[in-house]
Amino acid sequence: MAVVIAASTVFHYSLLQEDRKETSDSNIPLQNARSESANLLLYKSSIGADEARGLLAEHQELEELTIVECHALEGLACSEQLARSLKKLTVHDSPVGDSIETFVARCGKLESLSLKNCCVSSHALGKLRLPESLSRFSISGLPFNDTAFEKLATCPNLENLSLERCAVSDRGVVAVMPKLNVDRVSLS
Repeated sequence: MAVVIAASTVFHYSLLQEDRKETSDSNIPLQNARSESANLLLYKSSIGADEARGLLAEHQELEELTIVECHALEGLACSEQLARSLKKLTVHDSPVGDSIETFVARCGKLESLSLKNCCVSSHALGKLRLPESLSRFSISGLPFNDTAFEKLATCPNLENLSLERCAVSDRGVVAVMPKLNVDRVSLS
């Protein structure tokens, strides 16, 4: 089951293995939907932090959470149950702020993390505790610096790394890259 929230409207879907469905009202595609995982997409919604907490409390078995252009959403919190099940987190163009640090620290099974333009401070990114299970990490338009970049060395399963418009210096890349076991790297 996937839940899509777009423009404050809720849609429920029963998903079939490897099926692609679209909402008739908003044309938001659900790609790579699988029946064995639960997904939540918040897209251009005016949902606030309290509403998001309530929604996340209702969907404790989520494996994928995607938040895109939710400008009213400030802060992000999750329950222990959600933290145990979440494998993929994508936050793009939504002001979740420094709460992302606490949120990610609680997600021990997280395999994929993508953060883009989500108003997170360099201080919070420097304190970000990434789980060992992380295999994909993408960050763009955030003050991700050398100190935060060094944290990637604690991710033994990291295979895919993408850093765009970040504050990582050449010296930071030279110091950390030999410690990483990544197959694909994109730095720009």
